[in-house]
Amino acid sequence: MAELLLTTEGVDLNMKDSRSGQTPLSHAAANGHEIVVKRLIAMEGVDVNTKDSRYGRIPLSYAAMNGHEAVVKLLLATEAVDVNTKDRKYGLTPLSYAAAKGHEDALLIEARADVNIKSDDGRTPLLWAAIKGRRRNVELLVEVDKVDLNIDTTLWSKTSSPDPEIMQIIQAAKEKRCSSSKVPAKELIRNEFLIEAAVASPPALPSQQNPASPSTIYLSRPADSRILNVNLNWFLGSASSQLRRSPTRLI
Repeated sequence: MAELLLTTEGVDLNMKDSRSGQTPLSHAAANGHEIVVKRLIAMEGVDVNTKDSRYGRIPLSYAAMNGHEAVVKLLLATEAVDVNTKDRKYGLTPLSYAAAKGHEDALLIEARADVNIKSDDGRTPLLWAAIKGRRRNVELLVEVDKVDLNIDTTLWSKTSSPDPEIMQIIQAAKEKRCSSSKVPAKELIRNEFLIEAAVASPPALPSQQNPASPSTIYLSRPADSRILNVNLNWFLGSASSQLRRSPTRLI
């Protein structure tokens, strides 16, 4: 029947129904009809990013939230699909839906879905997965290099509390990232950490030290506005134990 309708001349393939404003592609994606989805996206003029009238969701959102992996794969294969489209009701993306529902999200991540995009209430896909207790999704998301591992527990559901095991997974990911990362001086400067350095007896530096060298950090002390040239290895090594927060900043 679907094939007959699709081949009927004059059929509007992007027509929305009167109940929820979904198109044939949205219905097919939501219900996991892989063959119909494949047929529709191959037809000229079918809009893969059309939003329904009720929630503002695109077909990919419906496929992701209902766990139809094969359909998700088909839709991602089209060049036009917007993987980071937010719905109108909650501001959720396909990845957020997959994470919250506990469905496959690796395909969306591979398609460069924004892993830190926030819904209208400020929750990221990782936070959604954590709140809903989706351990497998949490384990996958924490392995993404760009994912923000800082969980805001104030955004947790009022009817539930953080799952200790999931929080341990996130904490372990934080520790792993800290132990394996090597932060370059440029990053330290760009982050503008507030510090106070023990500069009473800094190590002697070679006279030919190039001030513009990337292995050099500049510290400005507000007391006398002096600029001190401190060797990076000394700063990150022996001096690190002598650093504490203060109004002094890295420049």
